[in-house]
Amino acid sequence: MVVDGNVVTSRGPATSTEFALALVEQLYGKDKVEQIAQAMLVRYEAGYSMKELNQVQWQCSGTPKVLLPLANGSEEMEAITIIDALRRANADVVVASVEDSIEVTARYGTRIVADVMLDVAVAGQTQFDLIIVPGGMPGAEKLGGCEKLVALLKRQAEANRPYGAIGAATAHVLQPHGRSRVRRRRRARR
Repeated sequence: MVVDGNVVTSRGPATSTEFALALVEQLYGKDKVEQIAQAMLVRYEAGYSMKELNQVQWQCSGTPKVLLPLANGSEEMEAITIIDALRRANADVVVASVEDSIEVTARYGTRIVADVMLDVAVAGQTQFDLIIVPGGMPGAEKLGGCEKLVALLKRQAEANRPYGAIGAATAHVLQPHGRSRVRRRRRARR
């Protein structure tokens, strides 16, 4: 990412967070960038990496079928980044609204049009290869109160199939329903 006078450029999707923060810095200054970066848990340390301590092989035959439920107030970056990365990998990602409408308004006002309503996504679908729940408040609370989603996560766990949550969804969707016993990842510096 390069800032050159009035021009800010970046190389591609992996640099989009840094690119966005550079724009915030240009508009508001470094204090605002630090405030936002801290809330987003963004790190800027050379050589930072992750090491998997509890390795598990996830396997599925064919194209993985992934469910990502959304509610009003879900964190847009968590949802969109996950959807984008999995679709780039050619996973069949189904974005399902738990609201009364297919259109969801994310935490910071971004309107996201889901693929289907959750009822439609689970009708006739016996299982998903992965269910991943984005955080953001109050979206995580709404998702945690969705009986269909909670039942789906329970079946996913009982079938020993992968599922997960990010951010507030861990505490508001998985933990209250006894589903937080997921494999932990520790971050290690090399």
